[in-house]
Amino acid sequence: MIMGVVIKIMDDYLDADRESRLITYLSRAVLPYSLLLFLVGLTIDLRLGAALFFTAYAVGMVGRGLDGVRLPSRLSPLTESIGVLLCGAYFCGWRLLLTVGAAMVAVQALDDIIDYSADKGLGIPSWATRLGLIPAVLILAIAIGTGISLAPILTAQIIVCSRVISLLGGPMIRVGKGSSRGEY
Repeated sequence: MIMGVVIKIMDDYLDADRESRLITYLSRAVLPYSLLLFLVGLTIDLRLGAALFFTAYAVGMVGRGLDGVRLPSRLSPLTESIGVLLCGAYFCGWRLLLTVGAAMVAVQALDDIIDYSADKGLGIPSWATRLGLIPAVLILAIAIGTGISLAPILTAQIIVCSRVISLLGGPMIRVGKGSSRGEY
């Protein structure tokens, strides 16, 4: 759950989500609190915490790659994601990384499906708005099926925790027209 909060903060910060309760509450203290929570999460379970962060980072970067964004590393988001996943497989093991990765893909697909109408209306790119609702549902089903076949309890825990964190740390009020998501 702690690493999930770190991932939510990172996602909201990178998306320049000014409506985020977490970003608004932490304000300028977002970096030190994120690092503190990150260390606590890794201390509780190093391999799982690292696998969660590696896969969340990679899944998030793949979405940015579809926007043609270049990262500060000068790599494409897809190339950086592959590198991060290779590091994750080396440090965490491929089975744990695959399990957590499947859960993270499910989380992303579920979030995009839930936000589909609002994102479409505001022109916010997501898997569901880019690929369509049916392909996003298929991605969700495949990801859940993969995660459940590898580690059903862990997969369920990740998905449930992500929804709780998303609900608690979500937007305060959705106002105005236009994207609340930023670019690098």
